[in-house]
Amino acid sequence: MLLAYKVGYFGENFHGSQIQPGVRTVQGEISRTLREEGIGEVVGMASRTDAGVSALGNVVVLKTRREIPLSWLNSLFDDIFFHGWARVPSGFNPRRAKLRWYRYIYPEPLEPVDLRVFTGRKEYRSLVYHDNPLAEISSVEMRITDKYTVLDFYAPYFRRQMVRRMVTLIAMVSRGEVEDPEEYFQDKRPISPAPPEYLILMDVKYDFPFYRDDAVLESLKEKFRERERRYLGLWALFHEGFSTIDEPHFIKR
Repeated sequence: MLLAYKVGYFGENFHGSQIQPGVRTVQGEISRTLREEGIGEVVGMASRTDAGVSALGNVVVLKTRREIPLSWLNSLFDDIFFHGWARVPSGFNPRRAKLRWYRYIYPEPLEPVDLRVFTGRKEYRSLVYHDNPLAEISSVEMRITDKYTVLDFYAPYFRRQMVRRMVTLIAMVSRGEVEDPEEYFQDKRPISPAPPEYLILMDVKYDFPFYRDDAVLESLKEKFRERERRYLGLWALFHEGFSTIDEPHFIKR
């Protein structure tokens, strides 16, 4: 049988999602573990994410002889987690999704930008790299806080590194470095992509629902809270420690 699982991972620990020789990847880690356990194999994944990019709602399809409980799958991994599942028919291709949602956390507050120009079906030449420039972006949304900016991108598919290049261009428009992004789209020189560590694949949508387990969700939320506390501690270390380097210490000036 074929089972589709909602899968997430912390991108800092992987050299991308797709199998690559000699490096640790999400698909490679899942494939190796399932093979060692003798319970199935990976057929494919919905979206390819680059090294450093995280995911909350990617989808992996497994070929297995029986249903595999979410809780048992989660017990096999430290930095990969599963939180939904669905039976899918033979020949199902996870790449053919209805909608993908990426979220980018820009690490500073940007000025508001009219994002309508970044949507629609058109050629985004400066936002793709060695790929077909034609794409259709459904929606782009911005939420600004006092410390960072949240950018949400929705489309049936994205070209490689397209979201991160779009983030760079949005930031350039916000800072007044680019007046007409529509004109900039046709520049054949690709824009440099924004750093990968602030990007997360939030979800991939199909015509069918995924079954979820409340106990598994609660366990994962506690796991995320623990990691959040650790990162908050690291932020405080830099904010209250290293950033005081120009203040008087025991060192004589």
